[in-house]
Amino acid sequence: MADRIRNAQRGRPPVEPIYTLQDAAACMTLFRALEYGAWTTVADGLRARFWNAGHLLGSASVELEIDRRDAPLRIMFSGDIGPGHKLLQTEPRGPPASTI
Repeated sequence: MADRIRNAQRGRPPVEPIYTLQDAAACMTLFRALEYGAWTTVADGLRARFWNAGHLLGSASVELEIDRRDAPLRIMFSGDIGPGHKLLQTEPRGPPASTI
């Protein structure tokens, strides 16, 4: 809504949303809850597990494991990582060093 007002004030055309309320409702059926640290199969030869990033409630770092002929390839990535010792959020976690 703010973008519509801002654009109108600046003489720009309104920005139309690219998704509808129905699109948003339909995608909600695709969400599923997963436990931090538990592997889940994403596709053949690809699995993932999520680690608490400690940044915002529910934020996660993602660890991917890709099957390869010689040895699995593991990649871990994240956005913001929260600082330690926060009052209302647990500290960031990741896989044990022995599994990386």
